[in-house]
Amino acid sequence: MRLALQLAFVSLIALLAAPAVAMSVEDVPNPRNANSWVSDTVDIIDADQEAHINQTIGRLEQETGVEIAVVTVEQVDTPTPKDFATELFNYWGIGKADTNNGLLVLLVRGERRLEMETGYGLESVLTDSWLKRMQVQTMIPYFKRGDYGEGLLVGVGACDDQIRERLNNPSPAGGPTSDYGASNTDDRYYTPTNPEPKRQWPFFLALGIVAVAGAGIGRYIYKKNRTCPNCNIRMQMVPDIDDDEHLDRGQNTEEAIGSVDYLVFFCEQCDFDRILRKAKMFSGYTRCRSCGYKTMDVDTTTVEHATTYSTGRKRITEDCTHCPHHAVRYVTIPRRPRSSSSSSSSSSGGGGGGFGGGSSGGGGAGSSW
Repeated sequence: MRLALQLAFVSLIALLAAPAVAMSVEDVPNPRNANSWVSDTVDIIDADQEAHINQTIGRLEQETGVEIAVVTVEQVDTPTPKDFATELFNYWGIGKADTNNGLLVLLVRGERRLEMETGYGLESVLTDSWLKRMQVQTMIPYFKRGDYGEGLLVGVGACDDQIRERLNNPSPAGGPTSDYGASNTDDRYYTPTNPEPKRQWPFFLALGIVAVAGAGIGRYIYKKNRTCPNCNIRMQMVPDIDDDEHLDRGQNTEEAIGSVDYLVFFCEQCDFDRILRKAKMFSGYTRCRSCGYKTMDVDTTTVEHATTYSTGRKRITEDCTHCPHHAVRYVTIPRRPRSSSSSSSSSSGGGGGGFGGGSSGGGGAGSSW
């Protein structure tokens, strides 16, 4: 009996200590199939908070057409949570197909990382800088305390306010109109601005100190990266035409297609080399889920356009220029609504069956805690 209890105890400890299985994009349940906007696979949002989030997103979708998905996972199977967010966004097609007005709020608890991915149509409304400031000031403090549901709730509320303000009263220069970009601030979501005039010299003094410190750090990093750790002499940069022999096949492919630029520094005394990687943001390529190099091309083609009477389909094709990876999947495009007045009056949003067929090019921001 005692032996059996000991074995059971050891098994329980092993089960609890086992690492979480990384989730793939295909594994995440689509919340629209359950008439919801939230897919909480980690079960960290309580029922009241989830209902509030659904009501906020549902009203926003009915009144503006913007679609927001909130997802929580423990681990992801992509190189970074950002890669996962972009893939999941396009896999589900968040936002309307004609306006690409979608937003994905992804929380990866195991990596303590938040990613907010925007569709093309929301990039000028929820700018990367606005999202970053809002996350740090509004959401991350809750996550640090382990109150994930409340952090997601206030973050969705902040985005709701910003979207409504910017769609109704766009600023002439396309920039923010308040702390986060919305003038109708609410203490629940924002840190209020001080209406009293402030002295400017402390700001410029701090800015000067940061600039000097940044320049010093930059010189230190520059010198360290270009100094041989063995001989303590400055290494020579290898010309692009001769650096191929220092790179592996995948890195050479990345350079050939222009997705990554590699700088190679070589020590002539001890043959030590150092390779610096500079990824290009708008190369049109993403990380391959098979080989891990930034050599995968993703092509999205509408096979059947959605109408007010029938759904459509779009084909997403993945091809890697380095490895044999090739994948094709189809995504359903929901029927187009007849008119805005025909939307459902339910506070939780429209019916299940998928998002509107939007896409993202990688816009948005992320934060760690």
